[in-house]
Formats: sequence, structure tokens, C-alpha cells
Amino acid sequence: MFSDLGHILDASRCGAIIDRAALPVNDWIAAQGAWSYALEAGDDYEICFTMAAERRAEIDAWNQAHAECPLCVIGEIIPSGFRLRADGRETGIDPGGGYRHFD
Repeated sequence: MFSDLGHILDASRCGAIIDRAALPVNDWIAAQGAWSYALEAGDDYEICFTMAAERRAEIDAWNQAHAECPLCVIGEIIPSGFRLRADGRETGIDPGGGYRHFD
């Protein structure tokens, strides 16, 4: 997820703060503290996208109509930087290289 979101941020010339507690992970990930699987692994099982905060009601409406496939708000777009919020602290993220789908 870090690398794919990093590509979006680079192309958009902006930054993001990701809230680790909001990530949609299975119970094993959370129990083991194995957050790197959800944050850094190359296999994507969720789609990461950005949406204007003013459209939050559309996310809520989607979730009401499609409980089997909810959209999760995991952070916010900011002017610059890439940070992870976890356990009351924010740390910088290095998105790494990752796979470039369109190069």
C-alpha cells in the first residue's frame, strides 16, 4: 500500500497521513502486530484511492448500500509529506520503489 499510495502522491504533488488503526486488516494482523503485511507487502487485496473530504457522504451512502464491500477511510491528504499515525505518534514513511503499473 505504501508504494502504490506513494505513486499517487508523487503524481498529485501532495502528501498523506495514514491512520494505522483505520486499516481494514484481519484479526491475525492486528493481534500479531504484523502491520508490515498490510502496509508494505506487494500483494494488493484492497484498492487504495483518494476522494475529496467533501464527498464523505457518498462513502457513507455506499457503505449503507454495500455492507459486504465497505469503503474505509484510512487517512487524509495533506499538502506534503507521507506519515503514518500509530499509537499516538506520527512517523515518516518511505514508500520504497514498488511496482510501477504504467511504466
